[in-house]
Amino acid sequence: MRRKNSSTARDRSGAKIGVKNQSLSSSKKIERAARAASASQGQRERRELLFPIVLVAVLVLGTGMVALARYTRPPVLPPSIGDHWHSAYAIYDCVSEGFLPVFQSEADPDGIHSHSDGVVHIHPWNSSATGEDARFDIFFDAMGATVTKDSISGPGIGVLDAGEECNGEPSVIRAVRFALSEDFNRLEALQNQLPLRDEYQRVELVTENFRDIQLLDDLEAFTLARVPIGADIPPPPEEHLWASFNASGGGLGAAELLSQGPSDADPLAGLEVVEDTVPATTVVPSTDVPSTNVDTATTVVPSTDVLPATTELEGTPSTTVPVTTEPAP
Repeated sequence: MRRKNSSTARDRSGAKIGVKNQSLSSSKKIERAARAASASQGQRERRELLFPIVLVAVLVLGTGMVALARYTRPPVLPPSIGDHWHSAYAIYDCVSEGFLPVFQSEADPDGIHSHSDGVVHIHPWNSSATGEDARFDIFFDAMGATVTKDSISGPGIGVLDAGEECNGEPSVIRAVRFALSEDFNRLEALQNQLPLRDEYQRVELVTENFRDIQLLDDLEAFTLARVPIGADIPPPPEEHLWASFNASGGGLGAAELLSQGPSDADPLAGLEVVEDTVPATTVVPSTDVPSTNVDTATTVVPSTDVLPATTELEGTPSTTVPVTTEPAP
């Protein structure tokens, strides 16, 4: 009987211990669950704070990169959309011993064109003809012309092949860029209609890649030529130079003209303003330069600008130009 009571007592004691252990286990579970809930809430709060921080950082970084790109990008080179430049050009042929007619086309897909007037009109319609892209390739394409080391061809002139003899010497294709001298008084030239050919100086000789010739400024002048190696290539005729000079107002803005102050004579009196259309007439000052007008339907009339066949200029370092960056000798 005692043994039974003893066994019962042990059972009751073990049950009490089990209940106690179960209670402790439940308490720990609740504590762990509370800790887990607290940790989960903290993670959610950190994530909620992290998103706006990352968003602000991205916005600040993006704004900074845009500002940096704006201030560090290279400046846009002229000509730009809205600019209106003019450059005289001509085609000289030693075989004909004179200037040929200019390209007979007025097509204008991009804003670099001509009116069959011996002037390259440069006022880009779109970005493909601005800055460094304002080149002779756009002009040649508009004119339907081709100029390579082997020949010059286009509407109004036929084909001028290199290699034909000029005064017993084989000919080559060349192009020359001319620019007005730095001390040239443009206002005085406008007032008095002074000759311009002597004021244009050669600044670059081009021997190849003629399509890559870049249009750099208002009132430049260019001569495309078939000549013997080393021949002296003249600037365009006076009428071409004056057509471009008049069209650009001498490169003087209205503010510059007005800044000259009152004068007894109107600085533009008697000056024919050439609009960007085919001019009916072109004002050319009276000079001793022989006329180079050519009847497009007849053989070219020889001019007195005969190229010397023995003047070796291209042999010098200053005139050997593989591309289009050759300083004047």
